[in-house]
Amino acid sequence: MKYSILILFTFILINLSAQKNYLQYSAFGATPYVGLSYERTYLNQKLGTEFGIGILSLSVGGKFYIKNVYIGASHYLFLIPSDAGFKTYIPFGFYKETTNGKVSIDIGPNFEWYDRNPNLTFNFGLKYSKEF
Repeated sequence: MKYSILILFTFILINLSAQKNYLQYSAFGATPYVGLSYERTYLNQKLGTEFGIGILSLSVGGKFYIKNVYIGASHYLFLIPSDAGFKTYIPFGFYKETTNGKVSIDIGPNFEWYDRNPNLTFNFGLKYSKEF
């Protein structure tokens, strides 16, 4: 039992050590117009978390990567008075690795809540991520 726990712990540490950090420039998607976000990937770039700031918006989200495809969930607060509210964007996207980052495009449903009235729209996003 001790050895299996030690092997599992070692496996987790090895996989968590294969992390990458990205600075993302985004248009639409999790940042409704344009914005910057920070993404960190874990488990050999299979899982990722991101935090973003856009024009009058804040976002937090996660992604699950499979080869060159990902699915995620981003929750953001939109701060324009006429359109303020919480939104959840669930993107399905494709990405391509470049020499020092990646380029991605995604599309998915966007759940919006305005004054307790839910609304469903579709959204898309474009991102250029620079690894650092």
